[in-house]
Parts: sequence; structure tokens; C-alpha cells
Amino acid sequence: MSEQEHTITKGKALSGASTLFFTQLIGFGVYFLSQRIVLSTLTKEENGSLFLVQFFASTAFGFLVDMGLSNIAIRELIKRPDDREQIIGSVFWIRVVGSVLATLTVIGLAWYRIPDSFTLALCIALYINFSGRNFMLRNTFELRFRQVLQFRKLSLLVVSEFALYFVLLWFNKTHLSPTLIAILLLASSVPGTVYLIFTNRQYSIFLAPLHRAEIKTLLKEVQPIYIMMILQQVHVFLDTWVLQHYAPSLSEVGVFGAGGNMLLIANVFLTSATSILIPLISNSMNSEREHTKRLITQSMNTVQSAVILISVVGSVLTPFIIYIISNNKYADNVIEFRLQFLSSCFITFAQLGVQIATAVRAQKSIVYAGIALVIGSITADFILIPMLFTKGIILSKIWSNFLSILVFLWFVRDWISVQQSVSFILRYVGVIVTVVFGIEFIQQQCTMLPALGVAIPFTVIVLFAFRMITKNEVMLLQQSVQRILKR
Repeated sequence: MSEQEHTITKGKALSGASTLFFTQLIGFGVYFLSQRIVLSTLTKEENGSLFLVQFFASTAFGFLVDMGLSNIAIRELIKRPDDREQIIGSVFWIRVVGSVLATLTVIGLAWYRIPDSFTLALCIALYINFSGRNFMLRNTFELRFRQVLQFRKLSLLVVSEFALYFVLLWFNKTHLSPTLIAILLLASSVPGTVYLIFTNRQYSIFLAPLHRAEIKTLLKEVQPIYIMMILQQVHVFLDTWVLQHYAPSLSEVGVFGAGGNMLLIANVFLTSATSILIPLISNSMNSEREHTKRLITQSMNTVQSAVILISVVGSVLTPFIIYIISNNKYADNVIEFRLQFLSSCFITFAQLGVQIATAVRAQKSIVYAGIALVIGSITADFILIPMLFTKGIILSKIWSNFLSILVFLWFVRDWISVQQSVSFILRYVGVIVTVVFGIEFIQQQCTMLPALGVAIPFTVIVLFAFRMITKNEVMLLQQSVQRILKR
């Protein structure tokens, strides 16, 4: 592929990623308004119960339905385009079986922990499966679009899902309960799922024959990712269990769950970026190793720089965000919310590492990164959480994910040299430390809006100073924005 074709491809990728990100950002804004209704209505204990059931559901469906199948499927679709129906059909049947098992698991766990929670658990389980925000059963009907980088329709469906959820909440806000919220979440996800099923006659997937050899191949490819997911969930379970055990009440769990919403913007961006980058990396690695190496390092620089900038904006606006999403019910938890923004810089990096390793078939790094995650939890949870509760669990997550990042970089040194990895880590940590102290000083001198006006250019200057972003990357981003404006 010529240099001109590389530029066109990267421009198309950035354009697609930008479209995906900004439409999802609109949806996220609507979701924030929805969270304001939820958090200002439910007690912290009720929110803690809702969070626990959602945690059970995301864990069970992550194990039994997601399993990292999406990126594996896209990689195989790019590699074997003639076997598209066979690959998608196999993914569908794997996820159908997993969905049944996951739903039963969620109902059982919720019944054991929370009385009279059958309807709550069932609706949350179905919502997780059908929501456009997750990579579960509905994602099977999105693979055709994701393979060829067509994200506009998928993004609009997610925005409409957020909007419908907000409208349903608004008309039922006087008598909300965790169970009713679960029902409304499920209702908001149904129209988009039905639309996808009947688009391009995708209902034919329901009639797809079983390809045992293909299913066996996919499950074999997924094994390292599955092990990583088990280790990830052990890490999450340890964090949540230790917090629940040492916290004086479920309100601490509720604060952690509410603060976890601060990770959503960074996750939205990461999902948008990797949806573009993984197909590009999978395409290029088959023929052009040096270009793939450059693409990986540029991806790390660009994605993590954007996450830092998002975290800075969120941190400065934290008091306003708390007012918007909870009507100041969590006004005493500003520090916890800001720490969540800081943790997103490390959590998204670790998640990006998993995606890159999957694309370049470096699955060994995924397993060892997961082991590091668990070791980080074991070494930090029992020290930090009993002393600091919610703050402790967030600091523990930062430490665990940092260890995971170091291990990932070591095991992908065939693609990212040790020298490049050391340089990147030093620059990345240097940027975060400089920005944290700089933003803290700025906030002491200014009120919120002036502080934001100073914090953004300050962060950009720091990113340039540490060579996290370059002039060429800015020019490429500008070209992609111009593409969007011309559409």
C-alpha cells in the first residue's frame, strides 16, 4: 500500500471514529440527564442494589456471551471474507447458548443477594443483551457494518436508545424504583434491536446452520481472551467484595457505582477508536509489518492523549456533573468522582492493550496482563479499601491497571520495542503527574469555567511538550473533521 493510500485510509478511519464518537457523545449527554433523574430519585441504598444487579449481569454476560468474540469475529471476517455467513452464524449460536446460561446466572445471584429481585434481574439481563451500548447478542447483527467501518447507522441507533430511555424515565419519574428502571432500560433497547434484525434481512441469521468446526475454531481463538476476562472479573469481584465487606453501608457501593458513570465518556471514546483501529491493524498486519508498528504506536499516543484531555475536562466540571446527574445528592463525593476520571487514564490504556493484542494475535500478553491485574488487586485492596473505602477501591484500580499495562507492553515487544515502551510509559506518567498538579493549582486560582478555559490549553501544551501528540497527527485530525463537515 502506498503512502498516499495510507493517508487516505487513516483519514477515513479518523473521520469514522470522529463521527462515531460525537454521535455517542450526544447520546451520553442524554444519558447524563437520565442519570440525574435516577440518582436524584433513588436512595443511595436503592442505587447500590441496582448497581449490584448490573454488576452481576455485566459479569455473567461478559463471561458467557461477550468473551471477546467481537474483535475475533471481525479479524476473521477480514481474513476470510468468503466465509462471512458461516462466521456470523457461528458467533450467533455461541451467543444464544451463552445468553440463556447468563440470564439464569444473573437471576440466581440476584435472588441470593437481594430479596424479590426476579423482575429486576431478568430485565437487566435482557437489557444487557439487547442494548447497543454492549457487545452481546445484538452485536452479532452489527458485525456486517463494523467490518466495513460503517458506523453512522449504529451510532444513531445508540443515540435513539438513550433518548427513548430519557423520555420513559421522564414520564415515570414520580414513582421510580430499581425494578421499574430495569424495565425502562429494556424497553429502550428493543426498537434498535428489532430494526437491526430486519435490516438487510439479517433475520436469516436465526436460520443459520450449525458449523461445528467454525464454532470450535472461534472458541479456541477466544480462549486467551476468556482467561483474561476471568482474571478481570476476579479483579472486579475482589474490589467490590472488599468494599462491600469493609464499607459501613451499601451507600459506599452506591457512591462507587455513581462515580463509575465518570468512566463512560472515556469508554465511549475508546469504543469509537478501537472500532476503527482494530480492523485497520488486522488489515495491515498481514502484509505490512512496519506500517502496523507505526499504526500501533500512533494509536496509543492519540487515544491516550484524548483520554487525558477528556479526564481533565471532566475533573474540572465535576461539581457541575454531580449537580446534573444527581441534583447534588453526591455533592460530598467530589474527590471520589475526580479520582474516577483519573483512573480512566489507566483503565482505558489497559483495555486498549487487550484490543491491540487481539488484533496482532499476541494473546499470551493478554493472559499475563490479567494475572498482573489480579496481583494488583490482592496487593492493594486489603490495604487501601479498609482505610479509604470508595477512594481506596479507585486507587487500587489505578495501581492494578498500571501493572497490567507494564506487563502488556513487555509481551508485545515484537510490535512495540522495549525502548519505545519505556519512553511511552515515562512520557505518559509524566503528562499525568504534570497535568494533575497543574489542574489542582489552576482550580485553586479560578472558578470552574475560567479554570476550564485555562486547563484545556494547558493540557494540550503538556501533551505536545511530552511528544504524546505531534503536528502531523493534528493536521490529520483536522483533515478528518473537514471530511465530516463536507458530508
